[in-house]
Amino acid sequence: MVDIRMLQQVLQWGPEEVTGIEVFAKDIQLVSELNNFLYEEVLPSNLYSETIREKFPNIFEWLSLQDINKRIVIGLILLVVSSICLLIDTDSGAHTHDWFTQCFGNAELGSAQGFCPLWRKNSDSGNVVR
Repeated sequence: MVDIRMLQQVLQWGPEEVTGIEVFAKDIQLVSELNNFLYEEVLPSNLYSETIREKFPNIFEWLSLQDINKRIVIGLILLVVSSICLLIDTDSGAHTHDWFTQCFGNAELGSAQGFCPLWRKNSDSGNVVR
């Protein structure tokens, strides 16, 4: 990226000559329509117009793959958390307490409420129930 005047001086161009111009759109959904309008209605026939997606398609393909990866990672996290919540036997408080203590080293069973939102402490027995 250089100053346009320096580029024109190095290439011995006149002040009206440029290599390109960028147009920014406020609404990304209208970029294709804006591109078509510029190409067909504004620019002379010896010039062309292209969108950022046309100029750098690989970047946008890579970004769309990131959306897929994000969904996979979130899905795996939800699967693991829900599996842990379902596998824990909450009918016997001792078993739940032992498992939680072994995994997290916390002897306070009531703190398990923060681990799985499906658990709540029964006020009558003090056991954690679903």
